Amino acid sequence: MTQKFYINENGEFVGSWDGVEPEDTNLIEVADAPPGDGYAWSFSASTWQMTSAAQKSAVSAQRYEVETGGFAWNGFYIDTERDSQAKINSAWAAARDGFRAEGSVWKCLDLSSQEVVARPTSNEEMIDIGRKAFLYVQKCYDREGELLAAIDAGNYTEAMLKVGWAP
Repeated sequence: MTQKFYINENGEFVGSWDGVEPEDTNLIEVADAPPGDGYAWSFSASTWQMTSAAQKSAVSAQRYEVETGGFAWNGFYIDTERDSQAKINSAWAAARDGFRAEGSVWKCLDLSSQEVVARPTSNEEMIDIGRKAFLYVQKCYDREGELLAAIDAGNYTEAMLKVGWAP
């Protein structure tokens, strides 16, 4: 389906055809335009690309998805939803500072049995979990920062969104 859009001099979407052309714009007709209302799209060299605001939103959403997706630790899944991050940080600090009882249980998913277990953990193990959780989440924010910088520099591609995140 052919659609008509107004594009400004920067290649950014300004509006859809309504019979009145806004000032300082160009009317273009596009066969097989991408779905949607056009507000997240810009026209450049005969291709459609997401605008930087939409790209940044997609990057932030991907960071949140990966950040809260958890990681494997010694055969167990460690949840990194926001509430879990807070609990891990608290237990890590308590273990580090000598306030946590040795062998206290930590609830996690056993990856071999796929059952949630209350696993006794040493303080050394809790400190290791806390460090790994911190580094995992930090890597997510670092990758988001790299991608946001690439967007600002005009070097971003959609393929970059799915690679380079915390394992």
